[in-house]
Amino acid sequence: MKRDFRLLFPAAGVWCGAFCQSLLYSASITYQTLLLLVILVLSWVFRRRLLATFLVASLMGAVALSIHQSALQQDFFAQRVSKILTAQVQLSSDVRTINGQVRGDFRLSDRFFVEVRSSSIDGIAIKVPLLLYGNSELLDRIPGERIEVLARVTVPPGYSTVAGSLTQVGEVRTLAHASWIWRWSNSIRHDIKRSLAYLPADARALIPGLVIGDRSGQSPDLTAAMRRSGLTHLTAVSGANFAIVAALLLAVGRRLHIRGRALWIGIGVFLLLFIFLVRPSSSVLRAAVMTGVLLFAKSQGIRSSPIPALATAIGLLLLINPFYVRDAGFALSVFATSGLLFIAPVIEKYLTSRGLPSLLAQALAIPIAATTFCLPIVVLLSGELSVISILANFLVAPVIAVITVSGVALMMLSPLSTSVGALIGWAITPFALWITTIARSLSALPFAALKWPQSWIGSLATLLMTVLIFFIIKSRKRVLVFVPITLLLSQVALTFSPFVHGWIPRDWQIFQCDVGQGDGLVIKSKTNRAIVIDVGPDPRAIDRCLRLLRITHVELLILTHFHADHVSGLSGVLRGRLVDGVWISPTQEPEEEALRVRELLASIPTRTPLVGERFLRTDIAIQVIAVGEDTSPNDSSIAILAKVRGVTLFAAGDLEYEGQARARNVLQRLPPSQLWERAPIDVMKGIHHGSALQDPELIALLRPRVSIFSVGSGNPYGHPSPSALELYSKYGTVYRTDRDRGLALAKRGGNLVVVTAPPTLWAQ
Repeated sequence: MKRDFRLLFPAAGVWCGAFCQSLLYSASITYQTLLLLVILVLSWVFRRRLLATFLVASLMGAVALSIHQSALQQDFFAQRVSKILTAQVQLSSDVRTINGQVRGDFRLSDRFFVEVRSSSIDGIAIKVPLLLYGNSELLDRIPGERIEVLARVTVPPGYSTVAGSLTQVGEVRTLAHASWIWRWSNSIRHDIKRSLAYLPADARALIPGLVIGDRSGQSPDLTAAMRRSGLTHLTAVSGANFAIVAALLLAVGRRLHIRGRALWIGIGVFLLLFIFLVRPSSSVLRAAVMTGVLLFAKSQGIRSSPIPALATAIGLLLLINPFYVRDAGFALSVFATSGLLFIAPVIEKYLTSRGLPSLLAQALAIPIAATTFCLPIVVLLSGELSVISILANFLVAPVIAVITVSGVALMMLSPLSTSVGALIGWAITPFALWITTIARSLSALPFAALKWPQSWIGSLATLLMTVLIFFIIKSRKRVLVFVPITLLLSQVALTFSPFVHGWIPRDWQIFQCDVGQGDGLVIKSKTNRAIVIDVGPDPRAIDRCLRLLRITHVELLILTHFHADHVSGLSGVLRGRLVDGVWISPTQEPEEEALRVRELLASIPTRTPLVGERFLRTDIAIQVIAVGEDTSPNDSSIAILAKVRGVTLFAAGDLEYEGQARARNVLQRLPPSQLWERAPIDVMKGIHHGSALQDPELIALLRPRVSIFSVGSGNPYGHPSPSALELYSKYGTVYRTDRDRGLALAKRGGNLVVVTAPPTLWAQ
């Protein structure tokens, strides 16, 4: 079939015009007018039809975006910034959750936000899109509901697709319930989740995403694994979903002897309902319009082609809502579809000509084409260049159609019978678990993704690199192909054992993990065994560190106190490892973190140690120097003095002046012993990440030869403080994890050896 590219010119013109106008948003009206005049003049000068069409379409795109931007009426909200007002709004999306992140000592509470459209603000009629942030009161709301809320308003600086943001400060009051179609679609979504309630956790979380694009049940680590392995698009409803649903309906309709326009109208109505069920996001609407164009062509007896359909979808949607021009979901959807239409057939033909079976060539061509076209956008969004996404997509491709077809049955039957829905869910489960296994396994590889500049330069470099590789493959100089392949394979090889562990001394005794703005220290007891002091804020970071050290058994876990940057990573330590016992602080604050820790530890022996208590193993002695009761969380930190095969260590959590004074008094009364002979301490973990609250007398008493500050890059607290750096550097060398990353320490003879993690091309 001859491919028709003519409609791509106006579609690309609308996109370019709207995009340029969005970049010039903060420029003066003079520059914006000048751009429009330039486009008009160029369209008049160039008489070539396609080029003139492109320029006129660019003008239409720029004008459409200007009209939409001015309709936001941001000046109205700018005059009310920080004021509390009464807003009547209608929800236009599902409520989404922002998981509370660890910020310094505390974990922020979960927040909820939803896209809304206002009907009145303080009694003034105004209809504009807004974002509403609030508490758990929003959770049970569905699209289409009209509510009234007291909120504080803010206006985003620069270009924005919303007039402003509202932050809830009062109760939410229902003004009107959602229309029947939203209630119907929401009911089906709940029925599907209810049917899957007893499935394994990963299947229960993933199947709603695969079937209806609902990712709300996914855990952060599964979401991260899907993103890192390049499989996130599977949980975003796309053209493939619409194509499979339409094909199923077509087969059923013909089986029931439905013919002619009635068949196409029936399919169109069902797909319209499907849009409400999966929610009308930009990528869904792109897929829906494209499918609709193809169905209309078939109903009229016209030979349909996907390329004009794609162009129609792009142009139509951007003219209706030009804000999609900088929507990542819309761009990824369009570029992935373009890859499948333009270069997948070329790649498939190339592979089959080299002797690959047709089915295998097609299975490889699809992920290569989609990934290649999306790379410039992906690196702009993530700052990573995935190495394993093509392989991951190739491995999961065989199960996608099965899940989608079964998903249609799940959507239709789960509202009728939860038991039947559960049966279908169990049938889908092995396929869903195959996807999560691939995602988790490949994303855990140390070479899963390359670091890449997260900028327009990085995006352009990716584009140029892709073009160069295709040029090399197409050229007759085949030897050039081996240059990038050899470089990549050599980098991959260096991530395997023993290379990845090669920088860590075999006789390491103490290891400071790079856990960001938090603490995570490991003391080696035996092969694969260790004592761990604090676990940092991120489960993935401490788990990655312990896997690097091949630690499978934790003989003692010391949680110095319950601030989130010291205990929130606990699940990472417990992942596949045996923990013999845990020491915890007596001050159970913050209460929510203490409760979370107790729930995770469950049956693991846990207690608060006493000052002077010792933990003894062969060549290891640990003594508690301070543990405060009835005091602040920081000053309740467990401080320990340790000797590890000749290396002396002092670690004191986040003790402040009072706690440090108590620790100093205990140390001063401590008689010289094999644990500490009053000589300078070999290693000291910088107290409270190197805050300004340091006791000079305590540091002078210990005189650390090596000091380590566990801090996050660019942390907002200024850790380590200049005064702490100056104080510790009087006595020895200072290391910090934001610059040196992980550190391994060993003692050979009388010499202390410190090895820092080498730089790497690979993203963590």
